[in-house]
Amino acid sequence: MQLQQLTALSLKLDFYGWREYDLLKSSGFNMRKPLRRLRRLPALQELRLAMEWTSAVETASAWAQLPQLCDLEVRDSGSQGFAGRAPRQRLAAVVAQIGATTALTKLVLDVPGQGSFGLDEQQAAADVCAGIIGLTRLKHLELGLHPSARHDGRAPAVVAGDVCMLTALTGLTHLALPHGHGSVGDDRAAKLACCLKQLCHLNLDACCIGSMVCLGPIADLQQLTALHLDSNPGVTQQGLMLLTRLSRLQRLDVCRNAEVTDAAVKHFWSALHGGGGV
Repeated sequence: MQLQQLTALSLKLDFYGWREYDLLKSSGFNMRKPLRRLRRLPALQELRLAMEWTSAVETASAWAQLPQLCDLEVRDSGSQGFAGRAPRQRLAAVVAQIGATTALTKLVLDVPGQGSFGLDEQQAAADVCAGIIGLTRLKHLELGLHPSARHDGRAPAVVAGDVCMLTALTGLTHLALPHGHGSVGDDRAAKLACCLKQLCHLNLDACCIGSMVCLGPIADLQQLTALHLDSNPGVTQQGLMLLTRLSRLQRLDVCRNAEVTDAAVKHFWSALHGGGGV
């Protein structure tokens, strides 16, 4: 069979809401079985899976049994109907299974926001950052840090946790923490930059950063080629010019304000290319 020669495979699992999920479950359909069969492909070396949380809850127990799984993407579409009805331990199990999938080199994970409130309130919330620090092969990490507070006071089933724990992942070359807001901030971003020296791509959009405490360590990331600082109005012109130390930088996204104008950004690129940095 031709599949016996397959060396790489990318699968995007069908996305469905909780009604479709219930229908499939009642019919006896099991998404884990076809995934487990992939282990039998003798030449398969790289497996990439993309799905939403609804599919992740159903298939997570199979991930660690797939040694070829190197790339995993779990998105949150805001399917509150499903996540609100799912037992909290099932949502937490997804995080646990990610942590057990030790062959991962790339992880894209939306930490669920308003939809991650499971049925059993006594179950402790799953901590994403604590759960993935054992993934020492990771090179590419994207965490979508969505707000988790609810007006009714219910606790979320999944939380981002302390992003400083990601300093253990010293092999990272790509780190994205967009919309981290107060869960990142200047001090935590500085710690990440001080420890993750191999970073080539850093996305801290909307992470409440901008002071020299943070921008100084970022300016020392000599491998950095892309830096995203959009929606951080605290960045000043002085902070912007500090980043001219990034000699390999090719892309910079920065929030415009009274100091960081289009003219200031143009001057930044001129100073960077002309060697007139700080």
